[in-house]
This record gives sequence, structure tokens and C-alpha cells, in this order.
Amino acid sequence: MRLLQFPRQYADDELYRLLNRRLKILAEKGVEVIRFSNDDTDKLKTAEKTVWKEFETEIGKDWLDKIVSFSSGI
Repeated sequence: MRLLQFPRQYADDELYRLLNRRLKILAEKGVEVIRFSNDDTDKLKTAEKTVWKEFETEIGKDWLDKIVSFSSGI
């Protein structure tokens, strides 16, 4: 019933739970897991946008637009 009532929240919660489980497994195997702060994530997103235009000739404007659209939703 929860899935029918709150599909987006349920999906977000499930994704978060699965991601954390996988990160824990990686850490147990000796992988250093680095979590970025929201501020650092925002800085990274801003920095990556400055180089996207350079790849337009290599991947095409259509693909670049799809990447930009997808990335803005993350």
C-alpha cells in the first residue's frame, strides 16, 4: 500500500537504503568511501558545467543536451 500512496518517496527511500548498503560493503572490503558535503557537491556541479561545451563537437549537441538535462535533476 505504501508504494501506491507515496511512489516517489518510497523509491527515494529504497534507493538511499540500497546505496548505503553497497557503500558499507565497499568500505568493509577496504575501499575508502568519500562522502561530499552539499556545498562540495554544488561546487562540483558548477565546475563540470564549465567543460561540457568543450565536448559538444565530440558527442553532439543532442547528447550534450540530454546529459545536461539529466544532470540538472540529480
